[in-house]
Amino acid sequence: PLPLPSLMAADVIRRKAPGAADLIFIDACHEYECVYQDILHWHPLVRSGGAMFGDDAWAHGVHRAVEDACALLNCSFFIRSRYWIIDTF
Repeated sequence: PLPLPSLMAADVIRRKAPGAADLIFIDACHEYECVYQDILHWHPLVRSGGAMFGDDAWAHGVHRAVEDACALLNCSFFIRSRYWIIDTF
């Protein structure tokens, strides 16, 4: 764990081990802009074959942010129960 705000932690990881994460869980904020920025900053750090996910997919801002980020990143996501999951292939 890194005791840093999410985007600062992503920058630290990007410098030390880019593309090295097998799994990233996002659960910092439930507002559109926070979730959107978290996905954009953390997605490049997930290795091919890994995944990132978060909860509260039912929240309008969360669901819309995941949709918009995946459209920009040209990736797909799916919903299972309350979780959203982005696979990296």
